[in-house]
Amino acid sequence: MDSLVFAAADRHNRQMIDGSLPGFDFSTAGTIRFGRGLASVSDSFSAVQRSRVFLLTGSDPGRHEATREAIASVATEVCMAQLEVEPDTSEIRRLVDHARSCGAGGVVAIGGGSVMDAGKVIAALLTNTDDLFSYLEIIGDGKPLAHEPVPYIAVPTTAGTGSEVTRNAVIGSREHGVKVSMRSRSMLPAVALVDPELCLSLPERPTVLSGLDAATQLIEAFTSRHAQPLTDALCRDGLEHFAWGFEPAVAHAKSDRGSALATEEDRRARGRMCVAALFSGLALANAKLGAVHGFAGPLGGMIHAPHGALCATLLPEVTRMNLAMVDENIRSRYARVTEILFGPDISVDELPAQLDAIRTAYRVPGLRELGLTPDRYEEASEKASRAGSMKGNPVTYSVDQLAGILERSA
Repeated sequence: MDSLVFAAADRHNRQMIDGSLPGFDFSTAGTIRFGRGLASVSDSFSAVQRSRVFLLTGSDPGRHEATREAIASVATEVCMAQLEVEPDTSEIRRLVDHARSCGAGGVVAIGGGSVMDAGKVIAALLTNTDDLFSYLEIIGDGKPLAHEPVPYIAVPTTAGTGSEVTRNAVIGSREHGVKVSMRSRSMLPAVALVDPELCLSLPERPTVLSGLDAATQLIEAFTSRHAQPLTDALCRDGLEHFAWGFEPAVAHAKSDRGSALATEEDRRARGRMCVAALFSGLALANAKLGAVHGFAGPLGGMIHAPHGALCATLLPEVTRMNLAMVDENIRSRYARVTEILFGPDISVDELPAQLDAIRTAYRVPGLRELGLTPDRYEEASEKASRAGSMKGNPVTYSVDQLAGILERSA
């Protein structure tokens, strides 16, 4: 019998699976629930039933009254708090004290990545009572958690960070001028509850920036030196969802249709972006990221620019530098990214320019406009070189090379 050559075994896929497969493991939230309307259904919150629940929201808790009612129907008590800024160490301490005063035995966080990250930390510190700095990386002791957090349910309202399925929380320290992580496998939420209907009221700017963050995470996890078969599949499919969903989701955000007048096409677009973000979180939690996020953490603490804007601004130049230095396996991965996002007629060497065209089309400013001045390039590069995300980048860069990336991304 003649040997068969399956259509799926094209040049890119063959190079991705050549050689022996590495061993790998995969961790995620205890349960992932995805579907329209889930955030207003009481059964969605069974993980915290018969508990005093600490409910953390963003700056407009009135948007989530249906969720509060669903939780109240299964909990013994609901204690609410708001997070109106990105979490820093002082704000986290305030929220933990609030949750302890309520006697909380479970935590639900509904909001963007910052709110969900804060929820992870609160759930962890309700059972691990040492000072916050005992558990923080880089500026603290990085001490492991001794006790399992209380049950935690993460409910995203943006399609970007994938924080609902990651094991770390990013926290700012004003005194150190940096953002750092608190990290533990036990910080993975008990339930990730993804309801695309919650994104229908998301305005244009956060729709753009959160979407570009998700795309960056998918690209970096796919080209990470720690990539593995499960995360590869998530990244490829996640990029497909992004390619189909991003432009119509932004178009919906720009319209006056909002939630009440959203069309079925609007809902499908938001759903696709929620899948892209979810898959990006699943991938990064298990394959790590790269130099874009290696920069974004320190820069976020230094200049307080939006995370998605930093990612979109840095991605073209990091991609160009990586392409110039990677082996054929990683190059084939970038070629697959190019094909998914821009079609088969665009070559991999055109990928950085295509990514920069997206940044320009959606009016994402360069680093200088975001607040980074040349006199801080060395400081930012030194901090980035020590960032955990940098370890996943397929190329190792010197501090001078990192500073060059900043200069060309200005």
